[in-house]
Amino acid sequence: SLPGVANTVDLQGGRLDGAAHAMLDGPGNTAVTIGNAPQLVGSIALGAGSDRLSLTGSNIDQVPTVDGGDDADVADGFIDRLSLSGMTGTQPAAKFVNWEQIALSNGTELTFTGSAISTGTGQVAGEPMGLLVNSGTTLQFDAADFTVQGDLTQAGSVSLINANPNGSLTVSGDYSGGGWLSLDTVFRDSSSLSDRLIVQGTARGGPTLLNLNNLGPGAATSGNGILLVEVQGLSPAGAFALPAPGYRDVNG
Repeated sequence: SLPGVANTVDLQGGRLDGAAHAMLDGPGNTAVTIGNAPQLVGSIALGAGSDRLSLTGSNIDQVPTVDGGDDADVADGFIDRLSLSGMTGTQPAAKFVNWEQIALSNGTELTFTGSAISTGTGQVAGEPMGLLVNSGTTLQFDAADFTVQGDLTQAGSVSLINANPNGSLTVSGDYSGGGWLSLDTVFRDSSSLSDRLIVQGTARGGPTLLNLNNLGPGAATSGNGILLVEVQGLSPAGAFALPAPGYRDVNG
């Protein structure tokens, strides 16, 4: 338990074990770094204030909730940032709650289970909020359909590939592009099935390179072809692109 004042905590060894909480924080601005040595058992709950939590290669399999505190809205001035650094494996997306920013960094390779994660929107002093998939990191999803409730900034690799060409990744906020987006797609006519990115806000930056996992024999398309990305707000030209040849052919 941390007192309700500004704290800086760096844990690189030992064990945090509680019947309910591995770490419980009161009001105040707290910065916590947890390395890969400590064994964590119980929830992490930070209080009101602007908190930073860095999990660096940490084993959080026995941590049911990683809670940033008040909410994921920047309007109250409390900005909570979660860094998942050098982490691998599978985690429930619903484990991470009340963070204005959730950033994957330093070679993190995660699969989110469940159907959604909630995070922030907009910018704070030019810094993007929301889910940040930074360069050199990979994010996948266990469910066919997944929603990011917030903004998504993508510079790494986001994959929907699971041999089921009927999935979707929905971003309720804005999408800032770059990196790779991998989709299962049936290469037949224009009515063919494909995974899809749906951006309900605005798309910015880019290009995001679309890596298509071809599950079909190939055929001519007409009109606009097979729908891969739907942006309901504004989208600049060149926000999404196909590299040559633009796909992986699983049919040889």
